Amino acid sequence: MSRSQPGCYAAQAGGVLKQAMKWAAGVWLLVGCAGPDANTVGGIEGQGSRVWECKDGQDNDLDGLFDCEDEDCSESESCVGMAAIERVDSGLDSDDSAAADSVVTVGIVPANPTTDDDLECLVTEPLSGESQVGASYRFVWSQGGSQVSESPSVSSDQTDEGQAWSCEVTVTLPNDGLQITGFDEVQVLENHPPGAPVVVIQDTPDYLVCIVSRAAEDPDGDPVRYGYSWETDGEGRNFQGAVISKEEETSNGETWTCYVSTCDGYSEGEIGSASIVIGY
Repeated sequence: MSRSQPGCYAAQAGGVLKQAMKWAAGVWLLVGCAGPDANTVGGIEGQGSRVWECKDGQDNDLDGLFDCEDEDCSESESCVGMAAIERVDSGLDSDDSAAADSVVTVGIVPANPTTDDDLECLVTEPLSGESQVGASYRFVWSQGGSQVSESPSVSSDQTDEGQAWSCEVTVTLPNDGLQITGFDEVQVLENHPPGAPVVVIQDTPDYLVCIVSRAAEDPDGDPVRYGYSWETDGEGRNFQGAVISKEEETSNGETWTCYVSTCDGYSEGEIGSASIVIGY
């Protein structure tokens, strides 16, 4: 798989981004998605506007509610399928079955797949106690309402952007034939990274302040986070924040450049920058 969960690199020294900046030397840090100075711009209309937002463990619309706790996800098949576990009795009285209270919880990983990811259907909370001994599992994958496969996984070669895939797992218990079914679904996406922000450096008597004057745009509407790095006369500096103390760090005649990296939680986007000459 290409990735199991969203996120950009928190810190790097060298690599693709360094080559893109064409730094000749020095060490730079990319705060990106997870850094303490990250800012968030943009967002989505509400939790559940994308299928995976009801099962990614995040508060996408920033209302303090996660996944199925949010009423915006009340009609999501993921939440309905997880909350209402179907029990199919094979003719025996389930009240007399030792496994009558058993449930099976199913999860597809990764929860937010791209076209490069294989899909795996996992029983995330297996049956407890003796009821799981000798139980059989049947996996059924469906796409667009049509059954496609009965294996635990689906190759990325079978998926395409925008497709909704679901997995149903039916567990048959050996003693009484009781069947318990769990369900989950995901939507395959092709992420589009954010563009570059417009950056300016505010020169105050005491500080250099790197400011995003125009936010980066994300084609998918994902929230954009920023990371800050600096260089002096072409040499990378080990500063992570947006503010530089002029008295402690700068000298007249130096050229300071601020680079602002972007991240949408899935991949790094374009970089914005601005430069200023100290004392002029």
